[in-house]
Parts: sequence; structure tokens; C-alpha cells
Amino acid sequence: MDDVVIQAKRFFDLPSEEKMELDIHKSDNFKGYTPLLGENTDPENRGDLHEGFDIGWEEFVNSSETQRALGAEPLPNSGPMQGGNVWPSAQRLPGFKEALLKYYHALIALGKTLFKIFALALGLNEGFFDDKVTKPAAIMRLLHYPPQTGVVDERVIGIGAHTE
Repeated sequence: MDDVVIQAKRFFDLPSEEKMELDIHKSDNFKGYTPLLGENTDPENRGDLHEGFDIGWEEFVNSSETQRALGAEPLPNSGPMQGGNVWPSAQRLPGFKEALLKYYHALIALGKTLFKIFALALGLNEGFFDDKVTKPAAIMRLLHYPPQTGVVDERVIGIGAHTE
């Protein structure tokens, strides 16, 4: 996880113009960069004071251990929540994509383990959910909340009231 935190800091330190090349609005499947005030979860406010970078399922080429942990064949990069991740160039941010995908796949493997625990807790067969969670639609977000300095506008907060 430390590597992901370091990579996130490197990404959010990029100039705005470079990050906007990865604008989430250019993606048809919810992947990419969201600028400061680019979201507004509360219409009474001026915008949410954070920026983000979203990724979803993408096969991790060096993930044979992860694939074994998932107990699944690699998924095709298709579907509304799969594939189509956008990345900064490897020359600009070496290791960024690899660190994020490694962490993402570790979280998916953890989720698969939790589903086994849920099944057992419900008195079901341990593998009950296996065929129901074969196509992860999980989105992972990196978020950066900049410090608020000077006069604070009460209509600009980190994120407005919302539910998950």
C-alpha cells in the first residue's frame, strides 16, 4: 500500500494540463482523472474540493499469483465497468500503472476471500458466491484533498453529504 500512496502523490503532483489529458469525461466507462471541483455531490455547494483518479478491472499481466488467488481465468476487457483504463505514460510516471494494478488485484482477491467467509456465516457452501462474482465491477479511486488555506468558502468542502 505504501507504494500506491507514493504513486498517488506523484500523480497528483503532475501539472493540471497533464492530468486533464486523462479526463474521466473522455471515458465511456468511468475511468480517469476528475479535477478539483469536478464533482458536486451537494447541489447547494460549489463543488467538491478533491481530485481523483479512477481505475477498474484490467488484467495485470504479471498477476499469475493474483489469478490463482482469484480462482478465475483472466477477464476480457469488456463491459461498462471493465477495461478502458487510462494511464499516464510510463516514461512520465514509471511504476504507476503496475503499483495500482497490483494493489487493485490484491483488493479483488481479498474480496473473494470475504465472500467465502460471508457464505459460511450464512450457513452456505463456502463456494456459494464463486460463480456470482466472476466479473469484478469494482472501481478503485485515488483521492487527493488539498489543504484549505486562507478564507474558506463554506460551499466548497472536501465532499458533500452522500451515501455509498
